[in-house]
Amino acid sequence: MSVATAPAPAPVARPAAAGGDKRLDIQALRALAVGAVLVYHLWPRLLPGGFTGVDVFFVISGFLISSHLLTRPPRSWRDLVAFWSRRVRRLLPDHGPGARRTDRGRPPGGGLNRRTRPRV
Repeated sequence: MSVATAPAPAPVARPAAAGGDKRLDIQALRALAVGAVLVYHLWPRLLPGGFTGVDVFFVISGFLISSHLLTRPPRSWRDLVAFWSRRVRRLLPDHGPGARRTDRGRPPGGGLNRRTRPRV
């Protein structure tokens, strides 16, 4: 006599530990916060309190930073400086070759010639 067993349940999406995987619950909250701000800027009468999405976004960022620091506490000042330098590099724009001015090669004065230069 054999006993039938139920099939194994499908894997459940779990929040990721501090290992690099994105947490879908946090990503959804961030998307709602950004969406609220966008709706507020495009149609202010539709969502008058949409600017609150900025506060929600900051709270989520604080939660993520705090949880990362609590799960992987820095062992030295060097670790803490490395942590914050990674954050700064991620958030500030890159000032490398791709961020150079695009109007190189234009003559002084913005490329205006005699016909388009305003008379003084």
